Amino acid sequence: MIPEKIKFGDYIFNINPETLRISDGRRVSEYGSLQNMGGRAFDAGQKCRRVTGSGVFCGERAMVDYMRLRYQMKMGMQRLYLPGHSPFYAIMTSLVVTSQPGPDRLEYTFEFIQTEANEEYGYPDYSSHTVSEGENLFSIASLYSLSYEHLINNNPSITDPFDLTVGMRIDL
Repeated sequence: MIPEKIKFGDYIFNINPETLRISDGRRVSEYGSLQNMGGRAFDAGQKCRRVTGSGVFCGERAMVDYMRLRYQMKMGMQRLYLPGHSPFYAIMTSLVVTSQPGPDRLEYTFEFIQTEANEEYGYPDYSSHTVSEGENLFSIASLYSLSYEHLINNNPSITDPFDLTVGMRIDL
C-alpha cells in the first residue's frame, strides 16, 4: 500500500510539503567528439532519483518536528515513501530553514537523493557488500552510512580492516 503522507525512515510528515519535485533521468556517456559527428553516445542506465521540495512546520511543535526530521537526516540512508510511488532508499542531502523561525512556524526546503538507481526502483539488497578493488572496511562503512565498529561486529573473522580480498562478502 502506498502511503498518503511522506515518510523518511521513522519520520512521518504530519503535513506533506507544499511543493514536491521528483526528477528521474538517464545517464548518457559520450566518447569521441559529438560535434564533429565522429563521437557516440550510449545509455549508461537510470540516474538516481532526486526529490526536492519545500514546506512549513506549523504549531507549537514546529521546531520539534524540524529537529526530528534533522535527526533522521543524520541517520543516513533510509527508505523514502512518497504518495503515488514505490518506496526506495534515499539519503537526505539537505534540510534548510528558509525563514526566520517563529514560535509556531518554520519554513524549510529539502533534498533527497536515491542511493541506488535501478530500472524497477525496487528495494536493493543491503544485507551484504561485495568488496571491489581498493576498498577497506572504513570506505565500505562510509558507503552505507554505517560505523566501522558495526562492520567489525558483523564480520568477526576480519582482523585487518585494510586487508580485504576483491570479491569478499561483507555482512552489513
